[in-house]
Amino acid sequence: MPNRVMAVLTPLLVLAAAHVALGPPRRAGIDRDGAVDPDLRERLEQERPELVMLGSSHLNCGFDPDQFTALTGTKTVNFATPGANTAWHFTVLKNCILPARHHPKRLGILFVDTDLAEPGLGTRGWFKQFIDRYATNDEPVLDQLAYYQAVSPLSRVLLRYSSLYQRRDQVRDKFESEVKRAAFLARLPQAHIDEFTRRLFADEKLADDLATLRQLLAEEERSRERFAKSVDRSFLPHLVRLAEQGGMQLFFVRLQVRREIEGNATPEGLDEYMEELRAWLDARGIPLIDTTGRAPLHVEHYAQGNHLTPEGMAVLTAWLANTMEDMNADGSGASHPSSR
Repeated sequence: MPNRVMAVLTPLLVLAAAHVALGPPRRAGIDRDGAVDPDLRERLEQERPELVMLGSSHLNCGFDPDQFTALTGTKTVNFATPGANTAWHFTVLKNCILPARHHPKRLGILFVDTDLAEPGLGTRGWFKQFIDRYATNDEPVLDQLAYYQAVSPLSRVLLRYSSLYQRRDQVRDKFESEVKRAAFLARLPQAHIDEFTRRLFADEKLADDLATLRQLLAEEERSRERFAKSVDRSFLPHLVRLAEQGGMQLFFVRLQVRREIEGNATPEGLDEYMEELRAWLDARGIPLIDTTGRAPLHVEHYAQGNHLTPEGMAVLTAWLANTMEDMNADGSGASHPSSR
């Protein structure tokens, strides 16, 4: 009997000690240090652009701000990072652009297909660090839309009230570091150390995270659901609100993907989805520039995936410069993205 009692008490005591050592849970359940990197805000204040474009590597490979500036006379900069999506856009807009002493007249966001209404995209794994770089410790909108919606009820409770669960990534990284250090001091071959830690800390051993990943994948498979069903639980209304708060004219640019060039079938429901997105934006006076089937891009303009070559970037940038100049006259049905 005493052995059974100890078997139960020991892990409970260890958990209690860990919680005491880590301190009380943070108000924000997501593990981050809360220090906002000032680099984008400082760049905005120093360069004072009239147009800021937000996006991922698709933006860095598809839109040349210097070329656009030369063609239009509108000083333009890109704020982009790998895998960036609406959670990153929201965080940068809220914590970097709005607090700056200079606001651009225009704010453009480059996106692909249904990305604007999928708040969980680009928020986990390697990409989370890019969001955390510009997030504070108190991010209720970010946490709810990007993280809490995709976790189980138990995980949601733990994220709010358990300091150990909140800091599980830090604990894991620290433990991995100590394991590697001990193995190094034991003079084990580096190849053996790497293989051991790879197996010990493999993602498949994190059952709860895997469950979350499966939920996200299932959500992405259903991402062609009607726009009206997804917009209210996305960052899109918040992006609109923040842009209005900062006096910036918001507009969106949909990137033409390789699928359209190669003649592959459009995913089921995507056309209807885009029609609803355009109607939602039009009702709020927000332009949508859809490059699909309009920009003069060819298969040779694409590099890896949907990323453009330097030649493709030059073609698309020139087309966007002309389109934004002539939008009122070309019958596109979208308003010109100039300041209100």
